[in-house]
This record gives sequence, structure tokens and C-alpha cells, in this order.
Amino acid sequence: MDNKINTYEALLFDLDGTLFETGEFAIPAFIKTFERLQSQGRYSGPIPTAEAIVSTFGMVMDDLWHQLIPDAHPNVLLEAGNILVDEEVALLQSGVGNLYEGVVETLRRLKDSGKRLYVASNGGERYVKAVVHYKGLDDLISYAYTAGEFATRRKEELVARILTDIGTKRAIMVGDRQSDVVAGKTNGLPVIGCDFSGFGAVTELSNADYVIRKFTELLDVMEKLG
Repeated sequence: MDNKINTYEALLFDLDGTLFETGEFAIPAFIKTFERLQSQGRYSGPIPTAEAIVSTFGMVMDDLWHQLIPDAHPNVLLEAGNILVDEEVALLQSGVGNLYEGVVETLRRLKDSGKRLYVASNGGERYVKAVVHYKGLDDLISYAYTAGEFATRRKEELVARILTDIGTKRAIMVGDRQSDVVAGKTNGLPVIGCDFSGFGAVTELSNADYVIRKFTELLDVMEKLG
């Protein structure tokens, strides 16, 4: 990709499964969270399977916990969320977790070409911003928008907030789940689907304008969109 600026000014990126390899990182954090809840006497049920945990990726935190612990008291759900973030940040601080191959280099080329880059995540604020910081994206991402910070229930609401804040609709949504596709389309944006996380069914990206199977292919798509 050369340094020309095409018609799009900004890219909005989902985090988990798009920029950050979440599965091997998140599953241990969830398991530790449930172990701590059990040791505190706050939860007596079984620890969810890896499949059950993965099925919640992309949800806002309230929906996530209500799916994993549907009958729990609200105070237990709140404590579970706090413990999970503590575990995730501790793992990030110790160097656990990886960005997908080519993320840093691709984002840098996009930024050098004049694009503004944002994260649009349904995750909690402290977790998302910890990933951005500990994985070296601070100088590439203009701002990490999260459902946790802005109290949005659906990603389309968060994307609408971002577009208002940045003052343009000349943007592209990039993500790996149906919620990303819906968020982009609802706000009139082209959507680039990322089919390399393994989290969602292939049909989740069926309405995306383009689908990439490794992150570096994003540069080729941007050339086509130019």
C-alpha cells in the first residue's frame, strides 16, 4: 500500500479475534476467575467449558456473565467481572497473549498513509486499554472505545458514538463477528470481516463486503477500496 490517502479517513477495529489472539489468553483467565469465585463461596457450579467461554466472545460484559452464570446474584456477576479483569491484566503484564501476525506492521502502514485508527470493542475499558498498552499499540491507536466506558449495550451504538466523536462517516469497520458486521452496516460503513479467529461460524461474516484470512490482507483490500 502506498502513501496515498483514499476516500476513507478512519478504520474502526474490533479487538478480540481481530487484533488480539484471545482464545489461549482469555480461557485461562476465565478459569482462574471461576476458581476464585468457588474459593470465596460465591459460585458452586461447574467451571464452564472452553467452548462455552468462547461462545461469549464479542458480547458486552452483562450479557457475557448472564450467559455463563444465568442465575447468579448481581453482586456475584459484578465480582466476577472485576476478578476477570484483574486476571487478564496480570497476564498481560507478564507478557502473555499475542497480537495476530502482521498487526503492528499493517497498522503502522495504515497510519503512515493518513488513516486514523480506533478500537471499537464490547469489552471492558480496563482490559481493552491494557491490551492496547501492553501490546505496543499506544502510538498507533488514536483511541480505544469500549462498551465498558460508554455504557453501550450493542456495538452499533458504540460505532455511532465513535463516528460522532471523530466527525466523519468515511470510515471502515473491521471485525470477526456478526456483531461487527451489523454495527458497520447499521451505521452505513463498509465492513471487512476477519476470518482467522475461529470463534464464530463462517456465516457470521456472510454480509461483510470483504473477508480476509490473515491480517496483512487488509492492505490489499484498502487498495481496492481506494
